[in-house]
Parts: sequence; structure tokens; C-alpha cells
Amino acid sequence: MMKRLLSIPILHSVTDMGSMGHFLKEEYTRRYGSGQWERHCQEVSRFWEGVRTAVRQLEIPARCMRIYQDGLPRCKQELVIVREVAAKGSANYALVLELVAEGACLEGTEDPDLLRRELQQLQELAAVRDPEARQRLAADFKEQMAETLEARDRFVAQRITETLRDGEHGLLFMGLQHQVERHLNSDVMVSYLFPGMTAAPSAQQDE
Repeated sequence: MMKRLLSIPILHSVTDMGSMGHFLKEEYTRRYGSGQWERHCQEVSRFWEGVRTAVRQLEIPARCMRIYQDGLPRCKQELVIVREVAAKGSANYALVLELVAEGACLEGTEDPDLLRRELQQLQELAAVRDPEARQRLAADFKEQMAETLEARDRFVAQRITETLRDGEHGLLFMGLQHQVERHLNSDVMVSYLFPGMTAAPSAQQDE
């Protein structure tokens, strides 16, 4: 039997970004203005309404789903994390929690060390208050952050290889900059919730 993986694009809300949510809002507002930030938040909300509708229309029993979530570390506390973030208002985590309650299997998806590395890089950027200096530091970090992103993708692909079983349907919730599919074994058949999508519907591309 073939292993099946459904790739589901995500847009991060401020809630999903945790301690970096304030930095995300500040940087976006600096670039595009406060009015655009409010518009962006509305688009993210509509985007998740569309994702939830599409996922709930899948003809896949929850008990046959194995869920992989962007930013969710392999730590033996995965469900605790999902519950906490869902309770804070994350539409992404609320949907994951809903599927788990119906019988889906939740997998620790990411390497905690790689997530910490990326967070440290973002925190260093956030600590720089001068916009021009921050831009220069971001340019310096570009290669490092790209390497971290690829390492994360390789780890996620390995987790899928190790845990997804024949006859199961993996649901991969990942941001659009990720390219996990490039690193999967050939026995994993990948499909897409929004086929041919190169940018999130009605919203700017997730970072």
C-alpha cells in the first residue's frame, strides 16, 4: 500500500508565533502601515476558514489521519502544546485539536534544537531597533536562516518517513517557504489541499 501525504499550506497568526508575535506585528506595520496589518489579520482569518472547510470536507476518517504540524517539536508534550496554543485563539491549532479529538494521531514534527536555533536568530533581529541596522543583519543572516529552514525540512521529511504507515493519510500543515516534499522518499504519494497554489489564497505569502 502507498503512504499518502496531504500538504496543507498555512499562514501564521500572531498567536502561532508565540513570543515572536509582537515582532511580527511591529515589522509588518513598519513596512506596510497599521491599516495593512488589520487587513492582513482579516485575510489570515478568512484563509483559515477556507482551510478548515476544505479539511472537514475530506473523505478521510480522522482515525486514518496522522498529523504533522509546522513548529511543533518532538518533545512528548505535543498535545499539551496544541491545547495551549488553540486556547489562545490559534485557528490552526484549533483545527488540529479538533481532528485529534476525533481520532487523528498527532506526531511531534520538528527538531527542538533547530527550532531554538531559528528562534535565536529571530530574537537577535528583533533586538535591533534601528530599521536599517536590522535590515543589514537580516542580510547577514539570510544564508544561515536558509540553512536552518532546509535542515528543518529534512528533519520533518525524516519524521514522516519514520512514522507514516501504509494506508494512512498524513496531513502536513506547513508554511509556504518550506519544501518538505523535496526530501521525502519515493514511496510517499503527495497531494495538495489547494493544487497548483503558489501563494496563499487572498493573503500574502507566509514567511
